[in-house]
Amino acid sequence: MALYKNVNGEQVICSPEEEAAFNAEWFANDPANKTQSQIDSEMLEQVTSKFNQDKLYKLLFEVIFNHENRIRTLEGMPVITRAQLRVALKNIWASL
Repeated sequence: MALYKNVNGEQVICSPEEEAAFNAEWFANDPANKTQSQIDSEMLEQVTSKFNQDKLYKLLFEVIFNHENRIRTLEGMPVITRAQLRVALKNIWASL
């Protein structure tokens, strides 16, 4: 079965090299060919990368950071850094 691509509105048969590259990419991205650990790792990366991209996630992160440090101060515990909170949130996400 041939693989086709769209070139200037026309369906053209892909070269064997293009077909092999497509099949390799499809196989690599097919969830059925990944371990649960790989899927979880990719999902974690997608979610946590939003901390730096989405304004709402940034806002929520800052609110959580502020509240966590206020509570820690009231309890007489040392404050944490943003990096420490980010690791803690990743660990919580990974454990869900």
